[in-house]
Amino acid sequence: MVSWDLRLLMNETSAGVPPEANEFELAGLEMEPSSLVSVPRVKAAPIHMECKTHQVISLPAARDGGANAICIGHVIGIHINDEVLTNGLIDVEKIRPVARLGYMNYASVESVFSIMRP
Repeated sequence: MVSWDLRLLMNETSAGVPPEANEFELAGLEMEPSSLVSVPRVKAAPIHMECKTHQVISLPAARDGGANAICIGHVIGIHINDEVLTNGLIDVEKIRPVARLGYMNYASVESVFSIMRP
């Protein structure tokens, strides 16, 4: 999960670099081993989801030689930093997760409210 504090480093990982480049190293993000999958995870992230590939859907690319895809994963493990818990529950206001809205626009969650179902 990308928190507000990681937003700028997350953006750095989107640079158009050659396939052999390590975007995490270029952004200065420290990695740590995962428990159930072979790829590492971003150490500073407040919540990690370890996934196995369920399906990859190829999409058209805007430029020749480009590639776009939607990757759907099956979550097989979750790691939650204790610092983002309040009374044993994830406190979204502590994380302020970042969401992509399209184009170069993002949003972050700054307040949470509950509505009980009738």
